[in-house]
Amino acid sequence: MCAFFRRNASSTYREAMPATRVNKIGGAERMAAGARVKITLRCDECKQRNYNTVKNKKNTSDRLERSKYCPFCRKHTKHVETK
Repeated sequence: MCAFFRRNASSTYREAMPATRVNKIGGAERMAAGARVKITLRCDECKQRNYNTVKNKKNTSDRLERSKYCPFCRKHTKHVETK
């Protein structure tokens, strides 16, 4: 068994796991303040919310419009972004 997974009476699994990840530069790993946000796509005809996706707010500032299949209408319709 690997020394990483070996436990004795005084150590627990949480103590064996590293507290923070270290990147190549040596600092703690942090998530960037991303420009990607979660959005929901709604059918224009039946108003059902069918799809979830993400978009980049910096590149696409206006509302997203896509032609997608609506299972309620049983055809391809225009889907627009909602919150």
